[in-house]
Amino acid sequence: MTQQRINMSGVVDLGALANAREAATKAQQAQSTNSSDGQVSSVIDVTMDNFEISLVAQSQNVPVLVNFFSSRSAASLALGTTLEHIVLASGGTLILGKVDVDAHMQIAQAFQIQSLPAVFALIGGRPMPLPLTGSDTNEHLKNVIEAVFQQAAAMGVTGRVESDEVVPATVEQVSDPRFDAAERAIDNGDWNAAKAAYQQ
Repeated sequence: MTQQRINMSGVVDLGALANAREAATKAQQAQSTNSSDGQVSSVIDVTMDNFEISLVAQSQNVPVLVNFFSSRSAASLALGTTLEHIVLASGGTLILGKVDVDAHMQIAQAFQIQSLPAVFALIGGRPMPLPLTGSDTNEHLKNVIEAVFQQAAAMGVTGRVESDEVVPATVEQVSDPRFDAAERAIDNGDWNAAKAAYQQ
Protein backbone atom coordinates (compact mmCIF):
# COMPACT_ATOMS: atom_id res chain seq x y z
CA MET A 1 0.00 0.00 0.00
CA THR A 2 1.46 3.34 -1.06
CA GLN A 3 0.83 6.47 0.95
CA GLN A 4 -0.03 9.55 -1.04
CA ARG A 5 0.95 13.03 0.04
CA ILE A 6 -1.76 15.62 -0.01
CA ASN A 7 -0.86 19.19 -0.84
CA MET A 8 -2.44 21.26 1.94
CA SER A 9 -1.36 24.70 0.70
CA GLY A 10 -4.29 27.04 0.38
CA VAL A 11 -6.55 24.90 2.56
CA VAL A 12 -9.19 26.89 4.44
CA ASP A 13 -10.87 25.58 7.58
CA LEU A 14 -14.52 26.11 6.71
CA GLY A 15 -15.59 24.86 10.14
CA ALA A 16 -13.65 27.67 11.83
CA LEU A 17 -15.37 30.24 9.65
CA ALA A 18 -18.77 28.77 10.48
CA ASN A 19 -17.88 28.76 14.20
CA ALA A 20 -16.88 32.43 14.01
CA ARG A 21 -20.21 33.28 12.39
CA GLU A 22 -22.05 31.26 15.04
CA ALA A 23 -20.22 33.13 17.84
CA ALA A 24 -21.17 36.46 16.25
CA THR A 25 -24.80 35.33 16.03
CA LYS A 26 -24.78 34.31 19.70
CA ALA A 27 -23.34 37.69 20.68
CA GLN A 28 -26.15 39.40 18.78
CA GLN A 29 -28.70 37.16 20.51
CA ALA A 30 -27.17 38.06 23.84
CA GLN A 31 -27.86 41.71 23.11
CA SER A 32 -31.58 41.04 23.14
CA THR A 33 -31.88 38.41 25.89
CA ASN A 34 -29.72 39.51 28.82
CA SER A 35 -32.47 41.05 30.85
CA SER A 36 -36.20 40.83 31.14
CA ASP A 37 -36.82 44.16 29.45
CA GLY A 38 -34.63 43.29 26.46
CA GLN A 39 -31.78 45.54 27.53
CA VAL A 40 -28.24 44.34 28.07
CA SER A 41 -27.23 44.68 31.67
CA SER A 42 -23.76 45.20 33.05
CA VAL A 43 -24.62 42.96 36.01
CA ILE A 44 -26.10 39.53 35.24
CA ASP A 45 -27.38 36.76 37.50
CA VAL A 46 -25.92 33.71 35.79
CA THR A 47 -27.71 30.37 35.37
CA MET A 48 -26.99 27.29 33.30
CA ASP A 49 -29.57 28.55 30.81
CA ASN A 50 -27.96 31.95 30.19
CA PHE A 51 -24.28 31.24 30.88
CA GLU A 52 -23.17 30.84 27.27
CA ILE A 53 -25.19 33.69 25.79
CA SER A 54 -24.88 36.13 28.70
CA LEU A 55 -21.22 35.65 29.47
CA VAL A 56 -19.25 33.64 26.94
CA ALA A 57 -20.74 35.35 23.88
CA GLN A 58 -20.56 38.80 25.51
CA SER A 59 -16.89 38.23 26.38
CA GLN A 60 -16.12 38.41 22.65
CA ASN A 61 -16.84 42.17 22.84
CA VAL A 62 -16.55 43.20 26.50
CA PRO A 63 -14.39 41.80 29.33
CA VAL A 64 -16.58 39.83 31.75
CA LEU A 65 -15.88 39.33 35.45
CA VAL A 66 -17.43 36.15 36.86
CA ASN A 67 -17.97 36.26 40.62
CA PHE A 68 -18.72 32.96 42.34
CA PHE A 69 -20.55 33.50 45.64
CA SER A 70 -22.58 31.78 48.32
CA SER A 71 -24.86 33.17 50.99
CA ARG A 72 -22.69 31.11 53.38
CA SER A 73 -19.56 33.12 52.48
CA ALA A 74 -19.57 36.69 53.76
CA ALA A 75 -16.28 37.42 51.96
CA SER A 76 -17.72 36.36 48.59
CA LEU A 77 -20.82 38.51 49.13
CA ALA A 78 -18.73 41.54 50.11
CA LEU A 79 -16.42 41.09 47.13
CA GLY A 80 -19.46 40.76 44.86
CA THR A 81 -20.82 44.08 46.09
CA THR A 82 -17.46 45.76 45.50
CA LEU A 83 -17.18 44.27 42.00
CA GLU A 84 -20.71 45.38 41.18
CA HIS A 85 -19.79 48.98 42.09
CA ILE A 86 -16.65 48.77 39.94
CA VAL A 87 -18.56 47.38 36.96
CA LEU A 88 -21.37 49.93 37.21
CA ALA A 89 -18.77 52.72 37.41
CA SER A 90 -16.82 51.37 34.42
CA GLY A 91 -18.92 53.18 31.85
CA GLY A 92 -19.99 49.94 30.20
CA THR A 93 -16.46 48.60 29.67
CA LEU A 94 -17.03 45.60 31.98
CA ILE A 95 -19.79 43.06 32.61
CA LEU A 96 -20.23 41.22 35.91
CA GLY A 97 -21.70 37.74 35.97
CA LYS A 98 -22.82 36.60 39.43
CA VAL A 99 -22.90 32.82 39.98
CA ASP A 100 -24.59 31.47 43.11
CA VAL A 101 -22.60 28.27 43.62
CA ASP A 102 -25.31 26.76 45.84
CA ALA A 103 -27.90 27.07 43.08
CA HIS A 104 -25.62 26.49 40.08
CA MET A 105 -23.04 23.97 41.19
CA GLN A 106 -22.41 22.77 37.62
CA ILE A 107 -20.96 26.15 36.64
CA ALA A 108 -18.74 26.18 39.73
CA GLN A 109 -17.56 22.66 38.90
CA ALA A 110 -16.78 23.66 35.32
CA PHE A 111 -14.50 26.41 36.67
CA GLN A 112 -13.09 23.98 39.27
CA ILE A 113 -13.99 26.28 42.16
CA GLN A 114 -12.49 24.92 45.39
CA SER A 115 -13.13 27.82 47.75
CA LEU A 116 -14.80 31.20 47.93
CA PRO A 117 -14.48 33.96 47.06
CA ALA A 118 -13.47 33.09 43.52
CA VAL A 119 -13.43 35.48 40.57
CA PHE A 120 -12.53 34.86 36.94
CA ALA A 121 -12.28 37.14 33.95
CA LEU A 122 -13.70 35.91 30.65
CA ILE A 123 -12.00 37.55 27.70
CA GLY A 124 -12.77 36.31 24.24
CA GLY A 125 -14.39 33.26 25.81
CA ARG A 126 -11.21 32.35 27.69
CA PRO A 127 -11.32 32.12 31.50
CA MET A 128 -8.58 33.76 33.55
CA PRO A 129 -8.53 33.33 37.36
CA LEU A 130 -8.15 36.60 39.25
CA PRO A 131 -6.16 36.86 42.50
CA LEU A 132 -8.94 38.33 44.66
CA THR A 133 -9.59 37.22 48.23
CA GLY A 134 -12.42 39.41 49.47
CA SER A 135 -10.13 41.41 51.76
CA ASP A 136 -8.32 43.14 48.92
CA THR A 137 -7.13 46.72 49.17
CA ASN A 138 -8.49 49.27 46.72
CA GLU A 139 -5.02 49.50 45.17
CA HIS A 140 -4.92 45.72 44.60
CA LEU A 141 -8.42 45.74 43.07
CA LYS A 142 -7.41 48.60 40.79
CA ASN A 143 -4.29 46.70 39.65
CA VAL A 144 -6.25 43.50 38.98
CA ILE A 145 -8.93 45.33 36.97
CA GLU A 146 -6.24 47.20 35.03
CA ALA A 147 -4.59 43.85 34.21
CA VAL A 148 -7.96 42.60 32.91
CA PHE A 149 -8.26 45.66 30.65
CA GLN A 150 -4.68 45.20 29.40
CA GLN A 151 -5.28 41.53 28.58
CA ALA A 152 -8.58 42.40 26.88
CA ALA A 153 -6.92 45.11 24.78
CA ALA A 154 -4.18 42.66 23.77
CA MET A 155 -6.90 40.27 22.60
CA GLY A 156 -8.88 43.01 20.81
CA VAL A 157 -11.80 42.88 23.28
CA THR A 158 -12.48 46.59 23.77
CA GLY A 159 -16.22 47.05 23.23
CA ARG A 160 -18.64 48.44 25.78
CA VAL A 161 -22.19 47.96 27.00
CA GLU A 162 -24.53 50.84 26.31
CA SER A 163 -28.06 51.30 27.55
CA ASP A 164 -29.54 48.68 25.26
CA GLU A 165 -26.79 47.03 23.26
CA VAL A 166 -23.22 45.85 23.24
CA VAL A 167 -21.12 48.07 21.04
CA PRO A 168 -18.11 46.25 19.62
CA ALA A 169 -14.86 48.10 19.30
CA THR A 170 -14.79 50.02 16.08
CA VAL A 171 -13.03 47.71 13.68
CA GLU A 172 -13.44 48.33 10.01
CA GLN A 173 -14.58 45.15 8.33
CA VAL A 174 -12.81 44.93 5.01
CA SER A 175 -14.41 42.61 2.53
CA ASP A 176 -12.10 40.42 0.47
CA PRO A 177 -13.76 39.94 -2.92
CA ARG A 178 -11.96 36.61 -3.32
CA PHE A 179 -13.88 35.21 -0.36
CA ASP A 180 -17.27 36.98 -0.62
CA ALA A 181 -18.85 34.18 -2.67
CA ALA A 182 -17.53 31.56 -0.24
CA GLU A 183 -18.84 33.47 2.77
CA ARG A 184 -22.28 33.79 1.15
CA ALA A 185 -22.24 30.03 0.51
CA ILE A 186 -21.32 29.36 4.16
CA ASP A 187 -24.16 31.63 5.29
CA ASN A 188 -26.51 29.55 3.14
CA GLY A 189 -25.07 26.28 4.44
CA ASP A 190 -23.76 25.25 1.01
CA TRP A 191 -20.38 23.77 1.94
CA ASN A 192 -19.62 22.46 -1.56
CA ALA A 193 -20.12 25.89 -3.13
CA ALA A 194 -17.99 27.44 -0.37
CA LYS A 195 -15.20 24.97 -1.00
CA ALA A 196 -15.37 25.61 -4.75
CA ALA A 197 -15.28 29.38 -4.19
CA TYR A 198 -12.21 29.13 -1.96
CA GLN A 199 -10.42 27.01 -4.54
CA GLN A 200 -10.82 29.63 -7.29
